[in-house]
Amino acid sequence: MSASTIRLDDDQLDELAVRTARHLAALLADAPNQRPALLTAAELATELGVDVKTVYRNADSLGAIHVGGARRFDPAVARAARSAQPLDSQAQRDDQPHRIATRRSKPTRELLLNRADVRRLQAT
Repeated sequence: MSASTIRLDDDQLDELAVRTARHLAALLADAPNQRPALLTAAELATELGVDVKTVYRNADSLGAIHVGGARRFDPAVARAARSAQPLDSQAQRDDQPHRIATRRSKPTRELLLNRADVRRLQAT
């Protein structure tokens, strides 16, 4: 056996694994969080005490990060942005009753037909 080779029995190997796991857990607990949790617009609205529309209206100034088709927000960046510049005043009126805008479709005169419909109409 060479001087650089160390042989461990199963108990020693288990003890080494336990000590390594404890050491890593302590390092991770003491380390600052490298990646802050990103919030959805609804979560950020709750944290800032505003409605979701306010967050979306001010998304760029709140530091929105586009993830696929969604927007996510770093809460520290959003709080800093809000303290540096107030949110859109029209969007801040949370005490006003919310109206739901509805779209009324205009009647259309176009008729979309598939090939089977066209053949059936031609046959009659």
